[in-house]
Amino acid sequence: MTPPVSRGFRGRGRDTADAGRIPPGQYVTPDFPVLSAGPTPHQPKETWSFEIRGEVDEPRSWNLGAVQCAP
Repeated sequence: MTPPVSRGFRGRGRDTADAGRIPPGQYVTPDFPVLSAGPTPHQPKETWSFEIRGEVDEPRSWNLGAVQCAP
């Protein structure tokens, strides 16, 4: 089993941000943030889906093509 956090992960410091405004373990980044610290699972796009279920009148499901925006 792959560990949830890679051995090289040590986090980053809070060098330029106001420490009172940044949650513990997080940091400010000028580029797009990475939302996971471990390996990203890869699945074929054909298997992707978006579902709404639970306390709804009628469960709904969409595949990737149905939720993609046209360029």
